[in-house]
Amino acid sequence: MFKKLLPVILLFSLQSGEAPAAYQQDADVGSTPEWNHFKQVGEAALRASLIDPDSAKIEWPYVARSGTLKALVGKRRSGFFTCGIVNAKNRMGGYTGAEPFLIMIRDDEVVSLSIGSPGDINAATATCPDFIKQGFFPLSSNNPPPNPTLGFLIAGVPEGASIAEVTPNGPAANVGLKPGMIVTAVNGVRLKGFDPAAIVRLIDATTGPITLSLIGHADIVVPSK
Repeated sequence: MFKKLLPVILLFSLQSGEAPAAYQQDADVGSTPEWNHFKQVGEAALRASLIDPDSAKIEWPYVARSGTLKALVGKRRSGFFTCGIVNAKNRMGGYTGAEPFLIMIRDDEVVSLSIGSPGDINAATATCPDFIKQGFFPLSSNNPPPNPTLGFLIAGVPEGASIAEVTPNGPAANVGLKPGMIVTAVNGVRLKGFDPAAIVRLIDATTGPITLSLIGHADIVVPSK
C-alpha cells in the first residue's frame, strides 16, 4: 500500500486509564493548527507515501492532541498528533484493507508518519489501538453523533466484541449479522483488549460503511450510518 515513510518511527506505551508513558503535554509544540488545515497537510503526506495515492480512502475520526512523544530510538518529537485510518490500492491494483496511521505535525511540517501494514508491528499498529481504547483523542466534530440505527448491540469478550442483539430487518440484519458472532476488528482496527465503551467510541467515530471482521465468518460490511 505504501512506498515510503518518514524515517522517524515513534513507539509508545499506554498504562491503563492514563496517558502514554512517553507522552508529555508541557512542551513547545508549535502553533495550534486549524483542524481542516491539519488534515490537508496530513493527507498530502499520506498520499505521498502510497503506491496509488489517488485511490486512498482516508478517515480522520479523531482530532489531534498536542504534546511530546518519545521515540524508540532518537530524540523526542513535539507537535500535534492523531491516529486515523487509510485504505489504498497496492501494486497489484487491489485494496489492502483499512490500516491505522499515526501522524505528528508541527508548524505545517510532518515530523512523524507511520502507516500500518498487514503483519507488521510499527508505531501505528502498536499504539493507535491503545490510544483509541483509552479514549485518548477527542472525536472529530466532522463525525456525526452516535447513531443507533446500525441495528446491533455488543457485549465485551476477550477477543473483541460479541454481537448481543440484532434488530430484525435493520441494516446489520440485512447483511447477515447475527447474535453470537464474535467481532475481532472494526475497519481493520483489532479489538482484542478493548472494553465495550471503547468499541462503541470507535464505531461512533467511523464514517462510511463499517467492516466487521468475524471469527469463523467472512467480513460483514454494515451500510453507512
